[in-house]
Amino acid sequence: MLELFSSNLLGTTLLLWLLHFGYAFAYYGFQLLLSELSSGQIECGSITIHSENIQESSHYIDVFINSLAEVPGLIVAAILVDRLGRKLTMEILTILAFILVLPLLTHQNELVTTASLFGARMFVFAATSTLTIYTKEVCFIVPFNILSFI
Repeated sequence: MLELFSSNLLGTTLLLWLLHFGYAFAYYGFQLLLSELSSGQIECGSITIHSENIQESSHYIDVFINSLAEVPGLIVAAILVDRLGRKLTMEILTILAFILVLPLLTHQNELVTTASLFGARMFVFAATSTLTIYTKEVCFIVPFNILSFI
């Protein structure tokens, strides 16, 4: 445990903690954002009247579709990690997730909202999976390599 806070690994340890917190915050934030945007609680210039049953079933469909984002996220992570490496993969996936959330700064229709959140959640999940692999390598392989040189 002391090796994680040694001068060799302190920067990496703090960065990994920050990344884990940021990805978890973003992942659950996207889920909560989907719930908020789908619930019809946002007031916009044009008001459409729907029955509550249609809105409720639409909300469940949106949540289900966004939950499926993890499957292509794992596939994307597996492909990019082998070709680009762990760090570059996390960088690209984080930037892509950020870009997909930008259209949601203004009111969008339901299809754009669902598609943007699907892509953002997919990329954040892929980045989290990549981070998990990278963390295990740094925490378990690097200290053993340091000890082998002593």
